[in-house]
Amino acid sequence: MVKEHNEKLFTRTFSLYLASTIINFLGTGMHGIALPWLLLEMTKSPLSIGILLCIRALPGIFLAPYAGYVADCMDRRINCFLMNLLQGIVVFVTVGLGYYGLLNQFYIYSMALLISIGNTFFFPGIRAYIQEVVGKANLLRANSLTESLTQAGMLIGTGTAGLVISSFGTMTALFIDGCTFLVSAICIILMNKTKASFSVKPQKFAILKTQFEVLKYVKTKFILFVTILLLLVPTFCVQVNNVLVGAFTMDLLKLDASAYGLINLCYAIGAMLSGFILASLTKKRVNDKYFIFVSILALGLFEGLFGSSQNLSTAMLITFIIGSCVVITRTWLNTKVMSITDNEYAGRIQSTIGFLTSVMLLVSGLVVGGIAKNVGYNLVFYLLGTFVVLIAFISLFYYSRQENATTTSNTSEATVKAKVNEM
Repeated sequence: MVKEHNEKLFTRTFSLYLASTIINFLGTGMHGIALPWLLLEMTKSPLSIGILLCIRALPGIFLAPYAGYVADCMDRRINCFLMNLLQGIVVFVTVGLGYYGLLNQFYIYSMALLISIGNTFFFPGIRAYIQEVVGKANLLRANSLTESLTQAGMLIGTGTAGLVISSFGTMTALFIDGCTFLVSAICIILMNKTKASFSVKPQKFAILKTQFEVLKYVKTKFILFVTILLLLVPTFCVQVNNVLVGAFTMDLLKLDASAYGLINLCYAIGAMLSGFILASLTKKRVNDKYFIFVSILALGLFEGLFGSSQNLSTAMLITFIIGSCVVITRTWLNTKVMSITDNEYAGRIQSTIGFLTSVMLLVSGLVVGGIAKNVGYNLVFYLLGTFVVLIAFISLFYYSRQENATTTSNTSEATVKAKVNEM
């Protein structure tokens, strides 16, 4: 069983987790290129990609309560192992169908759905597991390294996918993707078993009951609710960028796909490097409220500035900084969420974040492009930047107020204790 892990971060278990992370996201990066490419080869229609993206979002919306329930009522390590194993098997079946010429759109959409279902159950489980394993003292460093290796894996995966597809075919890329799921599963099963809380007992209507428990829990910790909402801000910025940067590059900068690739590369490098730098910090050096304020403020300012980009070099530089701001903001807020959340609620809180993220990604993905066509890409980035800057000041106001309330409460308690001792 896992014991206390506050003193040492780089245990055998955490090292296996890091290996699993980079391998998993290497496969995800390759998968993200290979699957859309396979669809385009079959259909010759970009509509098929839109359908694929919608299918990927559905499990996060409809299965999030179940994912949180499973993450909190069973061994989280076994949960994550089974999800990776399922995903690997699904990919290998797809490769087999492709080898025998039996693959069609239905199978590809089915594969995407099953992979997304696996992710919906995997990520709440693995995040709750790591929260339990590393302890509060090491959460910031653990989350920073996770973000960095996620970006590194995605960078390697997307960077090599095109080469593998052009040299050996799409099925080879998917086969490698399947192997990464299995290797990740092996790393996970070799990690230490944790003290699974089992606070959620299997019972009739258990899913519904536990969701009400989570709502009551969040209600008693309003700071947790606010932090979860703030955590959606960097993800929203990433989604807007994913939808608009390609069109911005083509229509306003008048550049080709290679320039778009360079802009995305700069984002990934900025995100990866900032994660490694953040991992060298300790939370004792920086006040939460100011760090969160500055990181969100910088994100908003540079999102707005991106709308003024006139050439490739400016766009690359600003995107590099945006990547850094996104990872720093997301890492710090993730750490705050984990430090506030009790272990027995960790899975359900993470699945709630996943649900809100999925809804936001789906809605923004459908709406942002249409708005940009009507008002222009520049104005959308200006409005996004203004909105995020406003959120930064709201966060500073709220956390300052919360800090003052906590200080007043502690002072009152100390005064009462002093009077009692004098009696």
